[in-house]
Amino acid sequence: MRTILTVALLLAAFLLAGCSGDAPKDAPRPVGAASDPISPKPDTPLPDRALKAELTLAEPLTTLKPGEKKTIKVKVKNASDVLWIVHGTGEGSKYRVAVGNSWLDSKGQLVTNMDGRYGLPLNLAPGRDVEVPLAITAPAQPGDYILELDIVQEGVAWFKDKGSEVLKVNVKVQ
Repeated sequence: MRTILTVALLLAAFLLAGCSGDAPKDAPRPVGAASDPISPKPDTPLPDRALKAELTLAEPLTTLKPGEKKTIKVKVKNASDVLWIVHGTGEGSKYRVAVGNSWLDSKGQLVTNMDGRYGLPLNLAPGRDVEVPLAITAPAQPGDYILELDIVQEGVAWFKDKGSEVLKVNVKVQ
């Protein structure tokens, strides 16, 4: 019993010492800490300067059959200086950060923007990347199309609407 009491007292002393606030002012703080000025709060819109991404395909994509369903791997890089908190818990997945795609015809006119969507699996620090699977469906009519890939914060904005570059891939549907 005396050993348990001694351990409990030592643990309490260490906890109190750790909370004394005597850490040096230049001590690094973990990214995402509440006092970190570049970290957004959960379940809020990301600031506009956070909506910068770089997208690439893990493998080339050149042709699909009409109506073909395919899962592609998209590499998503946070090209901003802000931590992306990617899991929204609002109703309807509001504030979730996801990769999505649109299909454009050969002249760049929208065919559909309601194709694939896949939420990022983890919070993404500035400069970091993650590869995600995205299920897409080729247009039903044969022809030359543009697969446009972008990032969206659900209920807030597509990143391209805030100045981020999208990835455009020419795809022949035949």
